[in-house]
Order: sequence, then structure tokens, then C-alpha cells
Amino acid sequence: MDHYDYVALGGGVAGGRAVELLARSKRPTALVCAESFRPYSRPPLSKSVLRGEKTAEDIALRDLSYYSNKGIDLILGDCGVNLDVGAQQLTLSSGRVLSFDKLLLAPGSHPSKLPVPGGQLDGVHYFRTIDDAHRLKKWMEDSRPAQHQRRGGAANEVVIVGGGFVGCEIASALAGSGRRIHLVEADSGLMVRALGHQVGQLMAERHREAGVNLHLGVQVTQVCGDDRAHSVVLSNGAELNCDTVVVGIGAVPTVGWLESSGLTLSDGITVDEYARTSNANVYAAGDAARFWSPSLSRRIRVEHEANALSQAVVAARNMLGSNVIHDPLPYVWSEQFDLDIWCLGELHGHDDIELIIDRDRWAILAVYYKEGRPTSALGVNVPNALAPARTLFQTRKHFTVGDIAAATT
Repeated sequence: MDHYDYVALGGGVAGGRAVELLARSKRPTALVCAESFRPYSRPPLSKSVLRGEKTAEDIALRDLSYYSNKGIDLILGDCGVNLDVGAQQLTLSSGRVLSFDKLLLAPGSHPSKLPVPGGQLDGVHYFRTIDDAHRLKKWMEDSRPAQHQRRGGAANEVVIVGGGFVGCEIASALAGSGRRIHLVEADSGLMVRALGHQVGQLMAERHREAGVNLHLGVQVTQVCGDDRAHSVVLSNGAELNCDTVVVGIGAVPTVGWLESSGLTLSDGITVDEYARTSNANVYAAGDAARFWSPSLSRRIRVEHEANALSQAVVAARNMLGSNVIHDPLPYVWSEQFDLDIWCLGELHGHDDIELIIDRDRWAILAVYYKEGRPTSALGVNVPNALAPARTLFQTRKHFTVGDIAAATT
């Protein structure tokens, strides 16, 4: 059994950035990554990596030599399978057991599966890791049109299931691949859950302009094929020929292996505003952490990199003896075609919205409200409005979209 003062589990930005701080203690520190690649940033996967503009090395947080130079034991291709918080021992899938003084859990999440017949066929892709991105690229490059056409499919057509941020980013990245792109979304617009119907319909309009074939208000009921996908059937009876299906219908926190640990779990790992779990020696951060937000007076779980980074820093500092509170203003960024999209604040549950729209340059500025109080702000192609919006959230209880516009230079 190996003993470490600090162990971080998770190969995303949460585990990666936390271990950088923990290693400053000069005490034995380990980082466990389920993937065979060292910690990297995930957002570029559905953008520049899928377009072939960046490689795995480009998105890695640190060079491989960094970890050995800092005295960090980097354990790749291994994951947690059991946690005994009483004995302070973490068992890995390889059988290796790590004992620890303090543990950070950042296991992230995994894609929700498409629950329809044929969802397991070859050609149905999920998108979460660098291997997923490489696998999808290779599949499309290796497709053999004649073979698929004989089977009734279309090798130049891709069906993306899910019109959230990830699905829309993948549609944007693949739109220049020379293939016909279909995007299937159950709602009446794109990214509606986060951005609301009005903005969601505007986003749908932009995707149509870029050549994406949208199928809104419908769901996939079946993926057809013998050994590999050649079409999908929609709930309205339509059938879309394709040889590639990419599923982006949400993610589930990777916490099933912790059910016997004694930690409090509820849609993730329950933590307080200090990133502490129900056990004083165990902390959690990132997609799998459901944390108490003092500002909102409730628990939330945020699946965006900015939150994973800020929460991991708080967790690491507190593991080292500080008493720092994690209460961020949520931030999300997306890139789709010529759209630079940013969102601040709580993106769910609004009951009103104010919009300023400039269609000539596809610029949108919006403020969302709940019971008259601003809860979030959105900017599309207005990057210089981000800082004023952030300042208004931090300094004023009420403001309007006009206040942001007036403060933008």
C-alpha cells in the first residue's frame, strides 16, 4: 500500500489544477487519471480538436515532465472503484490501494446513453474524452461510401442527437467537413434549457443559415442497421440516412462507485461551500460535486470548466489548511460558427428576459430575470460587454440590459 498526504482523483482541470497547488506543500502527492493521457482541458474537444486545429498536446494542462519535476506521482489509466473513508484508503481498478491524509474527488461525469433500439451499434458515438474525439474523427475519415450506400445509408450524412451546447458545438465543428449535418433536438430551439426559447430560436436560425439541417420538437426512437448504423428514425416517422450518429443528450456524475463509501450523495457528491464532503478528510470539485451556493441559498451542480477550475482551487487551498468559500458567479463560453457566446449567472429558472439584437452582425445582449431580479446575462458577439456585466452582477442587485450596453465601450 502506498501512502500520500494528498491524493487527487480526476484527470480534468479540477484534478489537474488542484494537484498543482497541493504539490507546493512538498509532501507526497498523487494524481489518479482514468484516461491514459495526463490532465487536459475538455472544451476544445468539440471545437478546435474536432476541427483538427489542435492536438492532445496542445490542450494538456502541463508537459508530462512537470509532474515528475514537482514530485507528483501521476497514475494514468486507473480509476477509483472503492473508497473507505474510515480507513482513508482508495482502491483503484488496477488493485492498487492508496492511503491518504486528504483526498480530492473530481471523477467528472459520463455521457447519458441513447435509450433506443440500435443505440449500441457501430457508428454511434459519445463525446466526452480526447479518445472520443479521435475516434469520431477517424471513423469519419475511414468511412467507405460505397459500402454504406449498399446498405441503405448515406456515408456523407451525420446525425447529431441533442441541441445543447455540446451538440451545437459539434454541429459547428463538423459543418466544414463536407458532410450533410442533421441536428435532432426535442425542444423548439437550440440550447433552450440554458438560454430560453427566444434566444434558442435565434440560435436555431443561425445554425440553419450555416447549412445545418435542424429537426426540432422530435426525438430519435431507433437507430437502424445490422452491425453499424445506417439511419435513425424520428418520433414524427421521418427516417434520416447516415453512417455516423453523435449523441449529446446530457451527462451523469460518475459517482456510482461511491455508494458504499458513506459519503452523502445526491445527484453527485454533496459538498459545502468549502468543497468539503460529509467526511472532513475528503473534498470534491468539478462536474460531480453538488455544492452549497451561499448566494443562491441552495445546492447546485455545474458542468462547466470555469466552475471546475475555481472549485478545485478552493478545495486544494482548504486541504492545505485555509478556510476559503466557493461561491462563484457561474460562467459559460461557447464557440459556434462565427458566434462567440458567453453566459454569466444562473442559467435556469428565469421568468422574463430583455434582449438587444443586431441581426446584421449576429450580436445579442440579454438579461434574464426571476421575480424581477437579474439572474443571468448573455452576450453573443459582444465580448466587450462581458466585463461590465460581471461588474454589475457583483455591485448591483438590479440592472437592465440597457445598463450593460451603456457600460460597454
